[in-house]
Amino acid sequence: MIWWPSVHATESIPGRLSLRARSRFGYSLDFRLIHLELEQPEQMSFAAEGDLAGHGVIRFQDRGCAQTAMLIDWQVDTSRAWMRRTSWLLRPVFTLAHHRIMHEGERRFAGWVIDQST
Repeated sequence: MIWWPSVHATESIPGRLSLRARSRFGYSLDFRLIHLELEQPEQMSFAAEGDLAGHGVIRFQDRGCAQTAMLIDWQVDTSRAWMRRTSWLLRPVFTLAHHRIMHEGERRFAGWVIDQST
C-alpha cells in the first residue's frame, strides 16, 4: 500500500532521502532530506535542499493508551524562481496545496499504522 500518493521517494541512501511532492494544481517539488538524525525515541531532525530548502524536526510524544503524537516543525522556503516571483499572488494556492497534501498524508498514515497493528 502506498500510504501517501502525493509524496514519494525517488532515492533512498543512508543519510539522505530524495522526495517528489506532487500538487493537485499541476506542479511538483523535488527535494532531499539530508543530515537525518534520529534521537530515539524522542525526535528526528533533518535539513532540506532542492526545491525546498531549510530544516525540520519531528518530535514524538507518548500520549498513553498506545498513542503517539507527531509534532512537526518544518521551516522551509522554496528555491523555485517562479514560485518566489509569484508568491504574492499565488500564496493562497500554495497554502491550499500544502494543506491538502499534509491532510492526505496524515489520514493515510493513520490508516497505514492501524493496518500494521492488526
